This record gives sequence, structure tokens and C-alpha cells, in this order.
Amino acid sequence: ASRAFREFDPQFAEKCLAAAKKSQQFLTDNPGNHPADQKGFSTGGYTTDDADDRQWAAVELWVTTGDEVYLKEFETRLLKEIEQRKAVDTIVDFNWDWSDVSNLAMFTYVTSSRPGRSPEVVDRVRQDILKVADEIVATTQGHGYARPLGSRYYWGCNGTVARLAMVLHVADQLRPNPQYQAAALAAIDHLLGRNYYGRSFVTGIGIEPPRHPHDRRNGINGFAEPWPGYLVGGGWPGARDWQDDQESYQTNEIAINWNGALIYALAGFIEPQSFNEVAQTGK
Repeated sequence: ASRAFREFDPQFAEKCLAAAKKSQQFLTDNPGNHPADQKGFSTGGYTTDDADDRQWAAVELWVTTGDEVYLKEFETRLLKEIEQRKAVDTIVDFNWDWSDVSNLAMFTYVTSSRPGRSPEVVDRVRQDILKVADEIVATTQGHGYARPLGSRYYWGCNGTVARLAMVLHVADQLRPNPQYQAAALAAIDHLLGRNYYGRSFVTGIGIEPPRHPHDRRNGINGFAEPWPGYLVGGGWPGARDWQDDQESYQTNEIAINWNGALIYALAGFIEPQSFNEVAQTGK
């Protein structure tokens, strides 16, 4: 946040950075995982180990400040993970979500232009990202609807379809390849209608988009049309099991982690220069 707001509001950027440093100091002083106390809630099991969150926090602080202390912590943690995952092909995950954000940490690390990184660690992360991107491309090309996730369906799988575009966009920065961009577009295509239903999975956009998402704001007001721009979860347990029904929270709910992935997938196709021109001219 500090980096994002720096150009527009330096004072707020400093406030964000101070909060981040304070939080990081707390993590340093308290190295053990501390599970959240959720006894007062009944919304499901959202507790995870915080090792991946610590990775991401450390690398973002390093990119923001250039302080080698944060870089050392990130690389130490990543090397430990590499050692623990020797039996796994890659340390970059193909199928990932909010419960493990280590991919986000590695994307930040490998795309940074700051000096000081370990060449060996950079090369390992780079190669693993490309390996996973190549796997996504192969899966896309082998599926009837060119679905990057293939025939895997589960609760919220549309979010993962969008999230795979992030891996492809990062891989394309590391080693430009038209197939990466084509597969990222295929992910968006699937969400906007190239699927079993021939319908969009995003409210208010595309052909016959969802009209009854599992969204209390929409349901309580009885809107004729739902708020636009929300990605619904999609088919589960199979491709043909999606229902455009407000009661079908298993297939038709919305979630910020799915929408965040969709926004990133779309934003990856905005040319920076043209985006700047729009921002400056208002056209």
C-alpha cells in the first residue's frame, strides 16, 4: 500500500509503511505461529499456518524499503521451504488460493529490480514459475473448452481459473511467450462464456450473466439486476452443477479472493502506456 499510494499521498504512504514495520517487528518478536481464536464465529474453518504470510510480508517490505534485513528473512524462509519440499517438483503452486500466498511472495521477489538477491534462489524461483506456466498452457490446450484448470472442479474453482492468469502474466514477464498470453486469455474466455453453459460467470457482463448470486446485499433489496462485475464460484462438484440460484452458495456465491484474481487477470492486458494516457486525459 505504501508503494501504491506514494505518488498520490506521501503522508498516507508513510503511515502505511510505519504500520507495516511495526507489524513486522511484532512478527520478529513472536516467531511462533499463533492460531486465531475463532470461538466467537461459525462461518467455517479459515485458520492456516502463517509461514507463507510471513514470507510475503518480508519480501514486500524489502521491495518497499531496500532493507537487507527483510531480504535475508525472506530468502532464509524460502530456502527452508525448498528443503522441506524436496519431493515436490516445484515450490511454485499450480493450484493455489488465500490459504497459501507463497506464490505472491515469489512473484514479488522474482520480478523486483532491486539488487542484492541470491542468484541461485532467483534462478530456482524463475524456473519453477516457468515450469508451472508451461503446465498451465499444456492443460489449456488439452481441454475441450481451453480451461486452464482442466477438468478439476471444486468450490470456488472459477477463482482459481482467474488466478492461473496471474502465474501466466508473471511468466510472460520473465520469458515472453505468446502461449502464456493465449492461455491467460483462455481463462478469461472461460469465465465470460466459453464453458459448458455458454454463459458468463460474471454479473452484469457478457452473455446471460448470473442474475441471482449468493449475495445478501442483492437479495435483501430484491434488485432486478445484481450489482455488476462479480465472479461467481462456478460448477461444483462437476462442470454441469452450477446453478444461478441465490440459495446455491456452493456454486453461486461471490468472494473477494475470486474477484481480486479476475481483476488481475484483466489488468494484465492493459498496456501501461495506454493506461497512463487514459488516466491523464480522462478518455
